[in-house]
Amino acid sequence: MSKANKLWKARVALPRRELQQTTEAIHKLGCVQLIDFKENDGPFRIGTPLRGADETSRQLVKIRGMLKALGVEQAEPTAVVSDPDVDAWLRDEMPSVDSVVSAYSKERGELESRTDDMEGELALLEPLEALPAGIRFDLENAVTLAGIGRKNTEALVLRELRAEVSKAKVKGGWAFAFLIDKRREARLREILTALNFKPIEVPPFKGALGERMRHLRAELPKARKRLGELDAQAKELCGKWSMKLLAAEEVLALRLEKLQAPLRFGTTDHFTVIEGWVRWKDAERVKAALGSIPGVPTHVEILEPGVADEPPVVMNTPRPIYQFEFLQKMYSVPLAKEIDPTVILAITFSIFFGLMIGDFGYGLLLITLGWLLRKRTLFGIGGKAVGEIIMTGGIFATIFGLFLFGDALGIPFNPPPLHPDEYSWSGIFGVQIPITSYVHKLEAGGVIHLMIFSIFAGVVHMGLGLVIGAYNQRHEAKHVAAKAGWMLTMIGFFLLVMKMAEKNDLGGWLTGTFMFNIQSSAFPVFGIQIPYLTPPLLVIGAIVLVITEGYTALLEMISMLSSIMSYIRLAAIGVAKAAIAFAFNLMILPMVLGGVWYMVPIGIALFAGAHVFLLLLGALSSGIQALRLNYVEFFQKFYEGGGTAFVPFAGSRRYTKE
Repeated sequence: MSKANKLWKARVALPRRELQQTTEAIHKLGCVQLIDFKENDGPFRIGTPLRGADETSRQLVKIRGMLKALGVEQAEPTAVVSDPDVDAWLRDEMPSVDSVVSAYSKERGELESRTDDMEGELALLEPLEALPAGIRFDLENAVTLAGIGRKNTEALVLRELRAEVSKAKVKGGWAFAFLIDKRREARLREILTALNFKPIEVPPFKGALGERMRHLRAELPKARKRLGELDAQAKELCGKWSMKLLAAEEVLALRLEKLQAPLRFGTTDHFTVIEGWVRWKDAERVKAALGSIPGVPTHVEILEPGVADEPPVVMNTPRPIYQFEFLQKMYSVPLAKEIDPTVILAITFSIFFGLMIGDFGYGLLLITLGWLLRKRTLFGIGGKAVGEIIMTGGIFATIFGLFLFGDALGIPFNPPPLHPDEYSWSGIFGVQIPITSYVHKLEAGGVIHLMIFSIFAGVVHMGLGLVIGAYNQRHEAKHVAAKAGWMLTMIGFFLLVMKMAEKNDLGGWLTGTFMFNIQSSAFPVFGIQIPYLTPPLLVIGAIVLVITEGYTALLEMISMLSSIMSYIRLAAIGVAKAAIAFAFNLMILPMVLGGVWYMVPIGIALFAGAHVFLLLLGALSSGIQALRLNYVEFFQKFYEGGGTAFVPFAGSRRYTKE
């Protein structure tokens, strides 16, 4: 838990003609975030791209078009190529590759459109297939209106108009084709609309209905076959050129970024001013590098941010938990003036997630799943950050499962004392496993222990949030007082809850060890023991909140109690998962251990499938609830957010090297 690194403003003034070398130098440094220049009434205006930007942009658009046409996705590079090699490929081979890909893309686009049209037309005509095959829709002086109606539609139409009618019984009603003089078409449509007739707007075609349907059914398989051939061709082209195209895209994108950088600078006819944000540790290096470009006279300043400046944020996250920046940024980037809560988020998310899973076997499976997801995706979920977060949660689930709950895959290592005949790993393997279960999630005592621990953890969690909020706003006495009012309110409600829990062994230990039994003295109200400290704490808290936040705060005070109780979800998710696992095991284990040989493989398959399903469901629900407790109950006590992440003007390379 720390504040983000402070950033300083770098300002560089140089002759306009030397802009390319300076831009290259800044990009190579890779530690300056450019500040977009905003035009005003002064002499400076927004700059223009460097020479070659238009051609580079045109090439990049063409390369990306080819990547999209072939369906090329990011992949591990088979070889890293140099910039000169990419330039040679762009010059010598890219035109012929573009010609082949363009021809493929054009044919596939036209064929796909034609196939869609034929499929749509066939779907329209199929309800009319029962009608006479000789019906035509291309007559000059007459029109054929077709559709689905009721059996009496024909009689009702012929009462008012003379028309040639064809009809046939079809699914959902009767198919009709009305042949009528074009001059009477409008009136026929009015009558059919009044009869709730469902018209079928047949696309124009030459010939009879039967001929058209035979033609479509003959041509559609040919078109689909050709599409398959084109897909195979695309796969072949992709295998041949994908790495070259990805390398070219990388080089051109980096090059274009530098060539278009002057659009972010302020310039006159003769001079250019570049501004950017740098970390203090990089300031001297930036000043030295930009002040010593051969043949380029530059003036470099390092300035403190002004009052009106809004610098970006460098999140100061320790390396071992760096992956949790993903969850923090998913909510919001912290402001430079406030404490970065990523470290607390990493710790509490992992503990909450691990407690809800709380199973040695599931923990090991989650560690394995996280390791796999670091470089793969499952249902669109994956990546290094996600994989490592799941691995961390799996480690905590393993620890809780081994040392607190003493179970794996919903089966305890040793049966609980009250249920000695329950399935256990010691009983299954016939070996005494020296692992004790201190909390049994499916016994009343264990559930109460989990609820008490959840509430205690929630108060510590929210209390920390209020303390951080007071620190962030320490220069504003009113806001600090408001945080104190909420803290008093929370403690008042907490004492009331812990008074109810003090007779439980865990509740008694927590109140005696951490609270010095301050809740023990109480008076009864309608049979409920109210600690003597609760009313004054709530009253003082209410007075402070009314003074600092207004009378509406009184209506929100009860929300503090609901926030405390919302942490019971930690116990609820864990108990629910354990109950489902127990039910699965109760149904499936007799198949595996029953002694009928042919049921063993079936039972093992069902056991594996059931627990994989429960693992995914449990991980999803536990992850969502652990995030919710941090995002809602914790962050709302102090976190403002809305900052901008520090993104240096630099390029990352994967497929190429300079």
